Amino acid sequence: VLSDFRTVAFACFGRRRDGDVECVCVVECVAPSLDRTKYLRKRGRRMNIGEVAKRAGLPPKTIRYYEDIGLIKPLRDTNGYRAFRETDVHKLAFLGRSRALGFTIEDCRNLLALWEDKARASGDVRSIAKEHLTEIESKIANLQSMRDTLSELVRECAGDGRPDCPILNDLQSNKR
Repeated sequence: VLSDFRTVAFACFGRRRDGDVECVCVVECVAPSLDRTKYLRKRGRRMNIGEVAKRAGLPPKTIRYYEDIGLIKPLRDTNGYRAFRETDVHKLAFLGRSRALGFTIEDCRNLLALWEDKARASGDVRSIAKEHLTEIESKIANLQSMRDTLSELVRECAGDGRPDCPILNDLQSNKR
């Protein structure tokens, strides 16, 4: 595709005996366009962990962890370095978003498998999400209960110079 290329001219200069500089030769060639990323991606270029981390919005340490636990499997170059593909970037972004929503690693593993399975049933995905939503709602209810209890204790405490403190009395009791 010619739109991906541009003509580049290189000039070679030399110094004459009298000290003046002159153009010795001019070479023209066709080179990839300035949009290197697009050009290289089209040709299946591999990316290093720094590039992938930037594009997926994840720290390299997290990416290495995901590899260690088998969530992603980047290729390896002959020198042993990780060689990530475009599909790896998409998987990592998917995992990052899943983790941001609070899904466990095992949920992420299952969701990733379902995402890659084009014959999946959306009911399977919904089931995982619904179970996670139930867990979130339970945590919210527990946090609201904790807030209510602590608010009541703070209201009951005079907060003055007296040693009597309802907060400490409650904390030393065995009730939960």
